[in-house]
Amino acid sequence: RPEYRYTHRWQQGDLLIWDHLSSWHYAVPDYGPDEARLMKRCQVMADRILDPGFVRQALRPRLAA
Repeated sequence: RPEYRYTHRWQQGDLLIWDHLSSWHYAVPDYGPDEARLMKRCQVMADRILDPGFVRQALRPRLAA
């Protein structure tokens, strides 16, 4: 759905960070073979982060809006 989509117009030095737990990544092929894409992952060490109850509680303020 377009209202939930973010499209970035890249410029040299740009850095994007997003909450991967509640987002879906899809790369539009709008870059050439000579333009490298570098993706890195950072994960916080936690016990509850993937517990469905914890996720629902964390997202509740956003879902109520």
